[in-house]
Amino acid sequence: MMKCLAIDDEPLGLDLLAGYCKKISNIDLVGKFTNVDKAKEYILNNEVDLLFLDIQMPDMNGIDFYKQFGQDKLVVFTTAFSEYAYEGFNVNAVDYLVKPFDFNRFLASCNKATEVHHLKNKIHEQFISIKSDSKIYNLKASKIVFIESKDDYVKIYFVDGKHLLSKITTKGILAILPKEFIRVHRSFIINKNHVNHISTYSIMVNHIEVPIGKNYKIEIQEFNH
Repeated sequence: MMKCLAIDDEPLGLDLLAGYCKKISNIDLVGKFTNVDKAKEYILNNEVDLLFLDIQMPDMNGIDFYKQFGQDKLVVFTTAFSEYAYEGFNVNAVDYLVKPFDFNRFLASCNKATEVHHLKNKIHEQFISIKSDSKIYNLKASKIVFIESKDDYVKIYFVDGKHLLSKITTKGILAILPKEFIRVHRSFIINKNHVNHISTYSIMVNHIEVPIGKNYKIEIQEFNH
């Protein structure tokens, strides 16, 4: 599911987008803003995959906003002025919606964004190579929920409930894991993308409770903010 943000200086435009988003199962509208400063603050502190961004806004041109704060995101520009289309596509916009647009036109943009999002994730998908029972396994990092270490072995837990045992130290596996993995306990490493809930002494990953070690609370606080 794509996490999306809508930015438009017209509240009615935002309400229309929000209503359309509710009808599409793979679109999660995590925020809507008429104020570009508040939108900027949200983008800098939260995960966002796709922006629905108005171009003609009083505080900042939408294209300038995207160049400064959203270039690592997908963007669909929305505006009443078709003359901005060329400039919008010049910054690799997924699509350009001219107001007023209906649901079918909006759905077509979302489908296009979904395709680009999947392709982008596929290109950046990371794998790690792990030896287990004299075999080498190439594991998709995104499918790993958490890792439990015991002496010189680790037990790797996956989203489908299966697990794999490998003779490697915690330090050794940390060295080959991508940045979304953090150590939360001397015996546990978790994948941040599977976190459901964080409490004082434990963290839920894929609805499994993992303890938080007292020496790792700073890392958890930084992640949680």
